[in-house]
Amino acid sequence: MFGSAGKMLADKVGRHVEEAVAQHLSSKTPASTEKATETLGKVSGKRKALFIGINYKGQKGELRGCINDVNNIKQFLTSNFKIDEMLILTDDQSDPSKIPTRANILAGFRWLRNGAKAGDSLIMHYSGHGGSVKDTDGDEEDGMDETLVPLDYQKAGQ
Repeated sequence: MFGSAGKMLADKVGRHVEEAVAQHLSSKTPASTEKATETLGKVSGKRKALFIGINYKGQKGELRGCINDVNNIKQFLTSNFKIDEMLILTDDQSDPSKIPTRANILAGFRWLRNGAKAGDSLIMHYSGHGGSVKDTDGDEEDGMDETLVPLDYQKAGQ
């Protein structure tokens, strides 16, 4: 659907996320990471949340409810749990650093994982288009890797 540029972005995002998660988890014992993710209500450390909502206003494939999804999930979480830090990327914001472009989404992932330690809870909510590209490393049963589709996918890829 998004061609070779999309595949390149998907591969790059996948590698970044896998490396970050692997690096973080390798520094923790399995018991500590499992305990940290049991339930949000029992978290002993910091709670950080990254919310991404993309309606693609004015683009082919425009959606209508993704920003609402972000607002609803954020409202639910903040009404029921303490969230220490939040980053919200939606395509209705005026601040360019808060628009869900490929670069800002990757920066959001880095922000979310930076400083994370055992006992913390990291939440990522995404509402927008998803895509798929051919799996090149054989780790997917269906032969496809799933991707997020940033607002600027036409220039930056998926």
